[in-house]
Amino acid sequence: MLNPRPWNPTRATDFSTLYGEGQASADPLPLTEAWQQAPHSYLVLTQLGWVAYQQQRYTEAVRWFEQALALNPVGVAAADGMTVSGIAMGNEALKETWMVHKARMEGKDAQRSLAQMWVQRGRKFSQNGDYPHAIVAYEQALAMRRVIGDRAGEGATLTNLGWAYGALSQYERAIAYHEQALAIAREVKNRAGEGTTLNNLGLAYAALNQYERAIDYYEQALVIRREVKDRRGEGVTLDNLGRAYGYAALSQYERAIGYHEQSLAIAREVKNRVGEGAALTNLGRAYMALSQYERAIGYFEQALALQREAKARGGESSTLNNLGITYQALGQYERAIGYYEQALAIRREVKDRDGEGSTLNNLGVTYQALGQYEWAIGYYEQALAIRREVKRRVGEGITLNNLGRAYRALGQYERAIDYHEQALAIAREVKHRAGEGTTLTNLGVTYQALGQYEWAMSYESREMLGIMDTLR
Repeated sequence: MLNPRPWNPTRATDFSTLYGEGQASADPLPLTEAWQQAPHSYLVLTQLGWVAYQQQRYTEAVRWFEQALALNPVGVAAADGMTVSGIAMGNEALKETWMVHKARMEGKDAQRSLAQMWVQRGRKFSQNGDYPHAIVAYEQALAMRRVIGDRAGEGATLTNLGWAYGALSQYERAIAYHEQALAIAREVKNRAGEGTTLNNLGLAYAALNQYERAIDYYEQALVIRREVKDRRGEGVTLDNLGRAYGYAALSQYERAIGYHEQSLAIAREVKNRVGEGAALTNLGRAYMALSQYERAIGYFEQALALQREAKARGGESSTLNNLGITYQALGQYERAIGYYEQALAIRREVKDRDGEGSTLNNLGVTYQALGQYEWAIGYYEQALAIRREVKRRVGEGITLNNLGRAYRALGQYERAIDYHEQALAIAREVKHRAGEGTTLTNLGVTYQALGQYEWAMSYESREMLGIMDTLR
């Protein structure tokens, strides 16, 4: 939870002083002694409340704040304490009650300023990769904006919450916030905000592998961004469309390249260096999928230089990961491992759990290609834990398949079959036809290695039927 600094009565109106990063827990003993001497002191009671909150003793904190407010019903610091205690405890009624109470005490203008302060603090937490604390800050801002009836601000804060939950891979929750933001943007006729929110919904559905639905949202966003002449946003959405068409589920790489090239031209026009790096990376991915590896490397190297110049650490890690994949495809395994290790370090630094799982899986594949199966299994197990944590079902299935292949290579066929069967169940659950076909092949090969040829032929036949059904 957030760590508030002990309340300072000389700065009671500056609520930001209550929150600081890395503040050590206050010692309650001097305050307890002060309270024994002055049991009716609002200042001492409020300070004791903040100390209890800082030590995550939220019920006790509420008791202190209630005593303080009984003495001074317009005490802003104690009211703030009740609000954040309600958030920490998941007590919506407590939070809303004291939000409304404080709004009445201070008036709309003060609440509007405080809400903006919370948004800024949430953005700072987000920039540092601390999304749980960002969510707490955004929820504070959201409650304040609802109390004062700031609909536009409410929509913007809902968007911030959607982004934060998306960063935590909680995509269903992110979608719920973006849908609320979209309704408000349409209500207040904020066309630019509507375009942004449609783009964000596309990103969330793409993360859930629902690419057709993602494309629908991107296309709506693109129309609006062109209408309001948002060139930067237009370039971003074009790049997202390219990524959606380029995913393996759709595999429309030539179409993807067309979108990425449009995005790249706009990024250069508006001098969006981060967007330029993203478009170059995605062009590299498309050419890599077409097995044009040297061309892919050229795009990745351009992207990497830009991302390092712009200090875009997330983009840099993605490009390093893609360079690893490309060199792995070329059979240059040691070079691939070097790029993966760089990507992994950055993804851990920026707390990109989804990306960390992907890179760990890729390291496992590379070590398996080198015949170092125990090393490969170690990386796969780390990847599997993360993919389950962030609910990446397709990725989970891929890693389970890889574990099966590794154990088959070690002659542990029963264990291999268990992993492949788990992978098959996931592929069918999420309707990942390519993954299902791969898994059926792996099961057939494993049963063949066991000398169970009828079972092997059964799985291979089911794979062929699946392919024929797809072609029809």
